[in-house]
Amino acid sequence: MKKNTLTMLALVSGILMIACASVQAQSKTTRANISFDFAAANNAMKAGEYMVQQVGPQTILLKSFDRKSQAYVTTPQGVNSLNRRPQRLVFRRYGDSYFLGEIWTTEFRGLRFAASKEENAIAKSGERPQTIEIALR
Repeated sequence: MKKNTLTMLALVSGILMIACASVQAQSKTTRANISFDFAAANNAMKAGEYMVQQVGPQTILLKSFDRKSQAYVTTPQGVNSLNRRPQRLVFRRYGDSYFLGEIWTTEFRGLRFAASKEENAIAKSGERPQTIEIALR
């Protein structure tokens, strides 16, 4: 009886440790220094230093360190890569307009965001976007 109780306690402790590690990994916070104004999830964001935190399986919080800009960016579209690449933000640039297109939260997994109405209007003019990548640290 005592042995079964100790075994069960050890098992529950192990499961709790794994769960805590998983939550900690999901809520990992990184930083990015973005040198231009941009749009994220229909929010106008100013240039500056940003905290990037995954707060859910498909949701990222972007928050400026000066606390003037913040956006929750959600998408149903995860993307995977077979090639190892650094964690990064990927922007689509049309002239002087920048739109957040992807966030790569690991070396092999990221989130892709749909174009906003504003970006679609610019794209309809025939202008091709340039891709800008900013490393997360």
